[in-house]
Amino acid sequence: MKTQWPPVYNPSYFPAPDEPFWDRKLETMDPGEREQRVMLPKLQAQLIYAYENSPFYRKKWDEAGIKNPKISGLWRTSRRCPA
Repeated sequence: MKTQWPPVYNPSYFPAPDEPFWDRKLETMDPGEREQRVMLPKLQAQLIYAYENSPFYRKKWDEAGIKNPKISGLWRTSRRCPA
């Protein structure tokens, strides 16, 4: 799965007309696996991108004592990273 942030999409991609899913592998993945393999890496990439490119978030997180905005699980996000 791609975890680059911001994401880069292929504008010419369209699923087959009879395909009920845009991305079958992703949309039918076990929810726990999707959290660990897709959602968490994307969120980590977003946090790093925000820290490196947004003076607002860098200042806010530095003031909160967060020098490395990387997280290890989604359940910790709201307590660790002020928004």
